[in-house]
Amino acid sequence: MRRNAGRTLLGALLTLGLAVSGTGMTEAQAANVSSEDVTLTAVDVIYHTNNDDKDHNTKVFTTVRDNRGIEVATLDEHFGSDTWDDDEDDGPYGLRLTSPATWASMKGGQLVVRIEPDGRDTWKFNAQATLFFSDGERRHAVARNHFLDQNLRQIEIEII
Repeated sequence: MRRNAGRTLLGALLTLGLAVSGTGMTEAQAANVSSEDVTLTAVDVIYHTNNDDKDHNTKVFTTVRDNRGIEVATLDEHFGSDTWDDDEDDGPYGLRLTSPATWASMKGGQLVVRIEPDGRDTWKFNAQATLFFSDGERRHAVARNHFLDQNLRQIEIEII
């Protein structure tokens, strides 16, 4: 009987220690959070121009859509008066959240990059978007060696 009482007391002390320190409680609570409860909190995008720059009069539009096609974030700046030179990084830029989204709704979503050139312009670039979530996790969309020009003005990059 004393042996069981000792175990009960030890268990109670361990539980109290975990509750006071917070250790273990967060993990238990995190296990109960579903992917629908984890929300999108921020989106950043960075561009790298490869060997063909973006002209000063070409606008760049950046949006993020969830897996249903709903816009959830947009970049308000369009860089219409900026030249992005060869081998130059631009960003990271923070997008404005426009609709609520969850971890689950963003898997298979898209980073959409669209240009509006004034005349002819070919822009060769890499793009990377990072999506930040309420539980500290991240999703990404990465494009390497893409181009947009006056004929091909938009690409959609899958969020993984």
